[in-house]
Amino acid sequence: MLTRTRRPGTALRNAIAKEQLTSDLDTVRASGVVHVFLDGLLRDWLLEQNSIVLPRDATYLADVCIGMLRHSPSLRPGVGMCIRTVKGRSASDLLRRVIGLMRIFP
Repeated sequence: MLTRTRRPGTALRNAIAKEQLTSDLDTVRASGVVHVFLDGLLRDWLLEQNSIVLPRDATYLADVCIGMLRHSPSLRPGVGMCIRTVKGRSASDLLRRVIGLMRIFP
């Protein structure tokens, strides 16, 4: 179990050292993504009882998270947000609009 005294990227760096993850993983960015993934998972599990069934879905969800760490180009050093666009807008523009809309609603 990780404690507050351990650095967030320690587990990721250990996985890289054991060659379980690639050496080009940006551990700072990836540790933030894992935190958000787990926070959302736990939130949904606690507040929306039918969305996630633990422990039944635990292996599947762990595989999804590990696959994201292994294959996402956005988790590599020097890579910004996704370069894909939607109707001429970059992913970062769309994310800013969503965050702006969230501020409108309590």
